[in-house]
Amino acid sequence: MTLDKHHSILFISNIDSKMIASNIRVIGTLIALDLKNNRATISYLNNHLKIDFSLCLSVFNFQLGDLLQCLGTLIQDQNQELILELRIVNQVNHLDIRLYNSLVSLKNKVTL
Repeated sequence: MTLDKHHSILFISNIDSKMIASNIRVIGTLIALDLKNNRATISYLNNHLKIDFSLCLSVFNFQLGDLLQCLGTLIQDQNQELILELRIVNQVNHLDIRLYNSLVSLKNKVTL
C-alpha cells in the first residue's frame, strides 16, 4: 500500500513494517493501558496495535472500552514490535462505524 506524504487513514490490519516512519491514522478500542510506561493497546476488527502516548500525556485521559482515533508516526521498538507514536488522539465513541469502514475502504482503493 502506498502512503501519501502527510498521513494515511488505515485499518490496523493494513499496517506493516514497510510503513515505519510514516504518519498514519487509525481507530481502535482501548483494550489495555500501561500508565507507568505510557503505553496502551487498541484493537479494531480483531487486530491490535500498541501506542506510545508519551507525547500526549496531558490529554490522554480515556477509559478502557473507548473508541479512539489516533494519529501518529509508526515506529519499531528494540523488540521489532510496531508501535504508533501518538501525536493526536480523540475519543470517537459515537462514530458511525459502518460509514467509517466504507470510507476508509473506498479511500484506500482510490490511493492504490
